[in-house]
Amino acid sequence: KSGHQIQQLTTEISANEVKINSLNLKIEHLNNYIKELQSELKNKENLVAGLRKDMREMKTKNEMLAKTISNDELKFMKMGHELEEMRKERNLVGLQMVRRNDEIVVIKEKLQIAQNALDNGTTQYNQRVEDIRLLKKEISNLHTESECLKHAIKSTADMRKEIVRLQRALNQERIRIRALTEDAKTPTGVHRWRILKGEDPKKFELLEKLQVLQKRALKQSIENSNTMNKLAEAQKTNETLKRMLSHMPTVEIKHKLVVQQ
Repeated sequence: KSGHQIQQLTTEISANEVKINSLNLKIEHLNNYIKELQSELKNKENLVAGLRKDMREMKTKNEMLAKTISNDELKFMKMGHELEEMRKERNLVGLQMVRRNDEIVVIKEKLQIAQNALDNGTTQYNQRVEDIRLLKKEISNLHTESECLKHAIKSTADMRKEIVRLQRALNQERIRIRALTEDAKTPTGVHRWRILKGEDPKKFELLEKLQVLQKRALKQSIENSNTMNKLAEAQKTNETLKRMLSHMPTVEIKHKLVVQQ
């Protein structure tokens, strides 16, 4: 009986040793697993610590971002107000530009009208300058003609003096010529002039010269009358030209026109 108990105990001990070995093995596995868990836990703790650090940093960043966003919102609001003011100013500027464009159109039209007037004025001025040149030339010709007429009048005066001298000589012979003329009325006096030519050639020459001078004097009187008329007309034309010249644009006016252009 004791041997049976010993054998039974031995068997139980062996079984318990097996169990103990199994348990030790399990314990070892558990210890290893615990170590792994501890290592994993440490890693997790490190990860959590890192996450907490990241969260703190993110919180700080979020606070900074929130502050930045708040500042940006204020800036955006301010920019919105400024943009609205700029839109109002743009609309006002646009309206002013429309008005300015209308004014520019009107000014351009006025400038075109002024340019046309200036062109017409320049053309008229050039025509007036040409007229002045022609008038000056005409005045010069009239002055030349006037001088010629004055010389002609002087020659006429000299001729009149000669006529007066001859007239005096004629008066001295008037009585004798009258007698000869009375004789010429008689039938025997038809050839009196021929007789006078034969008897007194000087008197006959004087009579012929007198007749020629009378004809020349008559012709010269007519020419003098025409010359005086021409001279009066020339003086009248000269006065008219002077008045026209006084109303012509001067060089100073032309210079002003060029400056304005």
